[in-house]
Amino acid sequence: MLDVHLAQLQNIVKLAKSHQKKVLVHADLIQGLKNDKHSADFCVNLLNRMGSSQQEPKF
Repeated sequence: MLDVHLAQLQNIVKLAKSHQKKVLVHADLIQGLKNDKHSADFCVNLLNRMGSSQQEPKF
């Protein structure tokens, strides 16, 4: 997923999963996120709640 706003991320991932599509999220290109550990943790937690498997953020 490239060039998506943070507020749209959850709905887009849910829509894709409802159509049995896999989603790859490029966290650096999510608008509305800072480039820090708190933002990375937020993304991991959000996507895990939606049932996605994630790698831990590496800094």
